[in-house]
Amino acid sequence: MPHIATTALTSGNSCRVLTDRRPEDPDFCESEGKRIATRNLWISVPNLLMAFSVWMQWSVVLSKMPAMGFDFTIGDGA
Repeated sequence: MPHIATTALTSGNSCRVLTDRRPEDPDFCESEGKRIATRNLWISVPNLLMAFSVWMQWSVVLSKMPAMGFDFTIGDGA
């Protein structure tokens, strides 16, 4: 398998760019892949929980709006 790349800093930027991905290589997974996967999980799981809670809250609020005096019909949602 050709070497794809490595995780590196972009020029003048503090953002990390993923430039190497070898999920089927056990040595890479233990050395670099585990650290990258852990970082991705710490970033993505809280964001997904926040997105789900906002979606859930909005659906509850929307379903209760007719009881609060908003007169919606089925055609108003389109």
